[in-house]
Order: sequence, then C-alpha cells, then structure tokens
Amino acid sequence: MSAGQVTEYTSTASPYLSTAALQQTKAVSMNRRKKRTSAACDYCRDSKAKCDEKTPCRTCERKTIECTRRDVPAKKYEAKMLDLQRKIYSAVLDLTEKVNMQQSAQEIPPHLLCSSPRPAQLSTEHPSCSPDQSAHGSPEASKQLVYKSDTDSDVQGRSTSDSTPFTGVLTASPGEVDQEPLATVYDEAEWESNILWSYIGQYYDATVYSNGIIPRQQLDRMVHQFLTDRDCWAERSSADIDVAIVFLVLAVGKLHEKRPSLSIKPGQDTQTQADGFTFFQLGKDMLSKCSPVTDIKRARANALLGLYLYQLGNFPAALGYLSSASQFARDSLLLEIEQLHNTWLKNKLSREDRSILMLHMACLSLERASQDHSSASIFKLSRMSIAYQEVNDPEQPHLSAIMNLDEKEAAIREPAETLEAIIAQIRQELNNERTRSSSELDQLQQRLNQVKKLDKLAGSFE
Repeated sequence: MSAGQVTEYTSTASPYLSTAALQQTKAVSMNRRKKRTSAACDYCRDSKAKCDEKTPCRTCERKTIECTRRDVPAKKYEAKMLDLQRKIYSAVLDLTEKVNMQQSAQEIPPHLLCSSPRPAQLSTEHPSCSPDQSAHGSPEASKQLVYKSDTDSDVQGRSTSDSTPFTGVLTASPGEVDQEPLATVYDEAEWESNILWSYIGQYYDATVYSNGIIPRQQLDRMVHQFLTDRDCWAERSSADIDVAIVFLVLAVGKLHEKRPSLSIKPGQDTQTQADGFTFFQLGKDMLSKCSPVTDIKRARANALLGLYLYQLGNFPAALGYLSSASQFARDSLLLEIEQLHNTWLKNKLSREDRSILMLHMACLSLERASQDHSSASIFKLSRMSIAYQEVNDPEQPHLSAIMNLDEKEAAIREPAETLEAIIAQIRQELNNERTRSSSELDQLQQRLNQVKKLDKLAGSFE
C-alpha cells in the first residue's frame, strides 16, 4: 500500500471529522438553530404554526402553561388603570390638605366674599343673571373653591330658612317647598364640594367628549354659579333642566368620592347608598317637572340618573335611564367596565358584575341603533339581554318586562348573530381555562348547552 493510499484510508476511517467538515456541520447547525428560534414561540420555542394566540403551544400545553404573549395587552391596560387611579388619589389628597390648611387658618378666600372686588371677566350662564349676581372667577378657579366654618355671619345667615334666597328653585310654588332639604343641600355643597368636585374633574377629563357629553368648562361654570351666586339660580325656573343636571352631577360625583377605590364594585359597598341622595332626589324631581321633550339635555340628565343607579348596583333601573343616552353612558362607564371585562373572561365575577358587562353591551347596541336610525339593534339588544340573563342570572327578574319589549318578536328579528356571540364567548372560556377543575368545566358545559337550547328556541320562531 502506497503512502497516498494509507493517508486516504486513514482520513476516511477516522471517527473524527476533518476541519472542513466540522466547520460545515457547525454552520448548518447554527443556521438551523437561528431559523427555528426566529420562527418559534417566545416561551417554549415551538413552531409558530403550532402556537397561535388563541390556543396554547404543544409544549406549553403539556406543562399547563399558556403562551405569555397574550398577557401583554392586559398588563398595559392594568398599568393605565393604576396610573389613572394614582392621579385621582393624588388630586384628592392634595385638595384635602388645602382644605385642612384653610380651615385651620380660619380664613375665607377673598374671591368668595360678597364684598370682594369683582374680577374683570365674569362667568354668566343664564341671561337672567345680573352683573352683580354673576359667577366669580374663571372655570379653573372653581376647582379651588374652599368653604369655611360658620363663623362667617354671611354663611350663618344663608343657612337659615327665612333668609334663604333659593325658595323658587325646587318647585313652581314656594309654599310647597320643605326648607329642611335645602339646608342639607347648602351644607353638602359648601363644606364638602372640594374633594367632590376634584374627583368629578379628574373623572370627566379621562373621557372622550362628543355629542351628548357636558364639556368640563360648562360644568365648572354651572357648579360655580350654584355654589356662589344663589340669587342668580333663584331666578331660574324650578323646571329648568340645567339646574337638574347640576344636582345630578353633584350626586354622581359625591357617590364616586365616597368610594375608596376603583376595585370596589358598584353595589358592593352598602355604606355609600345614602351619599349624594339629596342631590339625586332634587335633580330627579326637577327633571320630572321639565317639559317632555327629547333633546340632548334630557339625554344628559337621564345618563346621570343611570350612572347614579349604576353605582348603587340597581342595574335594571340604570339600564332604563341609560337607554336614552348611550354615548354619554358608554364614555363615562368605559374605564370601569373594561377593567371588569378582562376579569369576567376568567369567570371570576359575580352575578352583579356580569350584569355590569351586560349593561355595557346594551350601551354599545343602543349607540349603534342611534347611528343607523333603525330598530333592529334594539331588538338585538333585547334578545341578547334576555339570553344573557337566562344563562347567567336565572333567579333575577326577566329583562323583557323591564324593557317592555316582546321576547318572541326580538327573537324573530335578530336571533342568530347574538346567540352565536354568546356561544363563542363561552367556548373561549372553555379553551382558555385549561387548568380548571372538572366541576368548573362541567358547569361551563352546562351553560353552553343552555345557550344551544336558546339558539334552537330562537330558530323555531323564524
């Protein structure tokens, strides 16, 4: 055997790769690894074809761990909610400190004294207001109003019944007015309006204004006039819808101010049920005396009535009021309801909380109905609400009686799309919650069967 043949035999028979073959194998391995990593799941490195955002990865499913990419939007939304909550708390604490400092110093701000010089720019809201009775200061100044103890003689005089200039605000005939609620309104409006209005301002600033929503500046002027220029308000009719709106704004704001956290669900804290009730009753009584016209102001007032009842947990009554002001209600409730919506997908909410979600869907359907000027969405809303409550809240009163709509007619108009959405929602719960116990899965399967029965029932009406 020659030397060349020995060398060739040795290189081919050796168990070790040559340098060129080793480099080629490493390059192929690195390219393959890079390609697999770039097209793999962020958590388990399984192929993206087997890992979408709806079903768990094959490897993750064995470990009962879902892909973490879908948690990113929820975390971003939670951060926004916490940031909004911190801003609200900081504003309330800041104003609380200012109120305490002013009360300890026993001083009344000069712009609240009747004998103080008038500013150059006067804020008037009603043509019947005279220059001497117009509002003091700008809308920004209304957020800094501070009211002191009854050491001031002018404040003492205004709290008595015989010197009260507000006799004609609540009813058409002054003789029918009971003066005791008026004194309560004065006290609540003067001594507790700082924190109250701070929360209203923060809450309204967080919403998107559109048709049907009272601008923040207008609310500033109206509340400022109510608190400082009572003579001007006394000249206005008791059936003035603007006066009713102000009382309802104060009622909703006071109820919000008494809630310690956004995590406290409406209707859960029974101690807040009496807060703001005086404002609510006055605004509701005044609204009933207004002329029965359908305009944007009445929609605002009805929305405020619905928001107040919503906070107390009276969802059927709130739905009735909110049905005439869906856009306002949607923007005002959107932050809180969207926060509960993510939790509801995990089936951790109570019946009342599911009713909140149903209320949100009702507002959206009514908004679409107002845009296309058709009654199809209203019938769809009725059927959706009925089916939703039959599945989740069978012990509660039937929504068809509350909304005064025929269930059978609603099922004939729009049965398929609504029930398909509910079925898809329940199926999504079944697919997402992989770690649930068998009993919980059986309950969800029973709910799905109930909805399928409703689907067949609706199909029989067609």
